[in-house]
Amino acid sequence: MDIEAVTNHIVGGRSTKYEEEKHIRLLAKIMDNSEDIEAFCAEAAIAKTTFYDWLKAHPKFREAYDILINFAERKWKSYPLSEKGAENFNFPYWNMIMRNRFGFGKSKVKKAEDQNFLSKCLALQESLEEGTIGVQEYGVLMSGYVNELKGKALDRLLSKETHNDGTHISDMNEKELVDFIIASKT
Repeated sequence: MDIEAVTNHIVGGRSTKYEEEKHIRLLAKIMDNSEDIEAFCAEAAIAKTTFYDWLKAHPKFREAYDILINFAERKWKSYPLSEKGAENFNFPYWNMIMRNRFGFGKSKVKKAEDQNFLSKCLALQESLEEGTIGVQEYGVLMSGYVNELKGKALDRLLSKETHNDGTHISDMNEKELVDFIIASKT
């Protein structure tokens, strides 16, 4: 739709009504061209807010979007490897598109309300249940949280420890520290 047609459409007081088949086909065409939501909105003569309203109100449209966005992302991901991409590859532009359009490089884990161990674990569990992270990512991150907790506990324990001669543990060299740990176990 050209700008004149859109202007006449708006001035004429006609709003664009959702038509399932027409708009899903248009969405498929836009995504196949690796274009964005704004391109769809321009072609459909709707506002972005209307687009998001349609996603909420029309389950088939939402499903189509959720599937078709993967096709567009796949094209963008493979672009640097293509002949066309290899010639004049613009990494900053590509990276910006991948981040903004597809969430590339953004954390998939829900942010914990508090940064304590339990809150982080619950947020991680929620991310797993929602499917934003997989089991492998969950295991790796949970191991990191547990190791962080162990490290903090060890830091608290060691910060109070001193050697028999009164040397604080943080002032010991590696050999003195190993000797201290071995002596502590016996």
